[in-house]
Parts: sequence; structure tokens; C-alpha cells
Amino acid sequence: MITKELEYIKQPAKQPVNTAATPAAAFVVNTPLDTTATALLKASFEWLFALLVSVFVVSWLVPILGLCIVIDSKGPIFFKQRRSGLRGREFNCIKLRSMRPHKHANDFNTGPDKSQMTRFGAWLRRTNLDELPQFWHVLTGQMAVVGPRPHMLEHDKYYAQTIPNYNLRYTVKPGITGWAQINGYRGDITISGGMLPRIQHDLYYIQNYSFWLDLKIMIMTACCKNYYATKRAKNKG
Repeated sequence: MITKELEYIKQPAKQPVNTAATPAAAFVVNTPLDTTATALLKASFEWLFALLVSVFVVSWLVPILGLCIVIDSKGPIFFKQRRSGLRGREFNCIKLRSMRPHKHANDFNTGPDKSQMTRFGAWLRRTNLDELPQFWHVLTGQMAVVGPRPHMLEHDKYYAQTIPNYNLRYTVKPGITGWAQINGYRGDITISGGMLPRIQHDLYYIQNYSFWLDLKIMIMTACCKNYYATKRAKNKG
């Protein structure tokens, strides 16, 4: 199964475009989510799921994590950064702060230099708990539970010029988790490399979306961290 998927994502998108010269709002791509019933099912299920998580998990866990952040280092509990969403519309993506405040926070991510990472922040990153506030974005319609991860604006500008069909990611809402993430492509991104396989997996997800694929991704995200952590190590090797 995985071999067939990897063979597929090496191929161009079904309707390739020059994304470097194409505005996000102008994309016309046929995907399973173009069907009204399919899109409505995904949106309704994810909104309900996000509501349940917000009420029964986020409502009490985020205050506890926030207190730990304040004790561990000076600065705000939340970190906001501009990211690109559906059709390239920008929004403030909220995370629990995992780094010390610094003036270059919106210019680059931590990459291999983690000198700004706090001790508690490193644990938040390993467990992905820094992403919990993004369930609020699902409730407001800015994000989905499953979809391509939103990247920094500087990364979007750079990779739109270098990776074919990069901006086709904008034809769906960005997600808290995704097909690329459970296949080991998660965490820090550097300009020097590592983005292409993520985009290939994102495009595979968009063009092969199904309700059951979403369920698989959600279950593996929650229950199979050792599995995709191992795949991540193999992908780096």
C-alpha cells in the first residue's frame, strides 16, 4: 500500500499549474472535496469533533499547560504567527509558546538551532500539545482537523517558486494533522531541504481524500506516535 502511494506522489498533480504565477484564489482543481455532500460531511464531523475536544480536553488542559509555560520562562502563554489558509487567505495561527520571545520569531523557525527553545517547550513540541489551541481555529472555520499543515509565510513564498504545484495546498483548509505528518514528515522545516516529500504527501491527500482516510489519520495521530516517529527517523536517514 505504502509503495503504491509513494509511486503516486512522485507523479505531477492531475491538473498541473504554474503556481509561482497563479494567485491562490484562481486555482481550479477537481478533488473529492469539490462535492458538496463530501465537503459538508467533513466540515460537520470535524466541527463536532473540535467542539468535543475543546470542551473536554482543551478547556482544562490548556490552562494547566499555560501555567507550566509561565513558570518555565517569561513571556506570553500563546504564540501567534501569520499563516496561509484556504485560497491563500492569511490568518493568525495560535500555538502554545515553546520558545523564548525574540524579534526574529516570524522570520524563521527553530530549524537545527534550538537555543531559543524552553525546556517545557521542547516537551510540548515532542508531544504536539503546543497545537491544542488550533482546535479553536477549526471551530471558527479557519482550519480543519485533517489537512496540509500551514507553513510560515516566508516558506510559502520561497517554496511556491521552487516546488511545482505547491500552492495547490490552498485548495483545502490547513489541518492540525495530516497525511504527511503520520508518514514521518513533521517538525522543523529548513530552507535547505525536506519540504518536497511533505508537499507530495499533501497533494496525495487532497486528490485522494475520503472520510475513512481522515479517520485513519486522526487515529494514527492520537495512538501511533511511535510508528510515525520511526518513519520520521527513516525519512531523515
